[in-house]
Amino acid sequence: MHAPAVSRTALLSVYACLAAFALAACGGGGNAGNSSSADASSAPVAQVGSSAITHTMLGQWMKTTIAEDYVTATGYEVPGPLVSEPHDYPACLASLKKLVPVPGLGPPQHIPTEAQLMRRCEELYQTIRYQALTYLVSAFWASNFAAAHGIRATGAEVQQALERVRTEQYPTERQFQQMLTAKQRTLSQELFTLRTELLQEKFLERMSPQFEHELKDAADSATCPAEYPVEHCKPSTHPPQKYAYSDAPNILLLEIARWRPETARGLTGAPVR
Repeated sequence: MHAPAVSRTALLSVYACLAAFALAACGGGGNAGNSSSADASSAPVAQVGSSAITHTMLGQWMKTTIAEDYVTATGYEVPGPLVSEPHDYPACLASLKKLVPVPGLGPPQHIPTEAQLMRRCEELYQTIRYQALTYLVSAFWASNFAAAHGIRATGAEVQQALERVRTEQYPTERQFQQMLTAKQRTLSQELFTLRTELLQEKFLERMSPQFEHELKDAADSATCPAEYPVEHCKPSTHPPQKYAYSDAPNILLLEIARWRPETARGLTGAPVR
């Protein structure tokens, strides 16, 4: 089936919305911000309508995000804890120290100082946090938009899609579980990723000039941290802090993975097949 002819901007908006659906239901419920807990980890980082993105939820998705980025960039599993919410730089530093080149082993190369390693941890935290927050905000915003337009994928449809994936890509239970472990995904996340693909088909089937117009005019309703200029967030009255964001810190992750290539298998886990 071929997609209808629509503008590139409209399609990008649709894809952003659809990619987010996988997160909307598996990173915590839409009413996650209703908890009365005084724990700081339950305080909302961002608010999208009645849905809150908490520190705990964001931390879970940062972990998943960097795991998938690392697998995509290197073909290996992520080497230990590198990001968390709130940040835990000592844990990240400890993970990186295990990977730095050892003098005399392999070809001569630059050995980063502790200060340089800490800077890598800070860069990873900022880029992955921004990436995960953007994803989650889009998730809740898109979920609201889809519900308003009666666009849904049934549980039976998602289950059928899962069975197709397992049959074609992961024929054994062990292979399927290895994939989930490598990407640090839960089964719930995998199911909603498949739901995303189904919704993509439904969005494209629904696409029309009127639908495209409604998509463009949908209000930015999220309240987000001023330092993170995330799409769908209301304009902030505070000047944003300037961070070197990137969609995926591939260069930084490849640098980490290549520090000791002769022992990469032991340090970064088995290659993802």
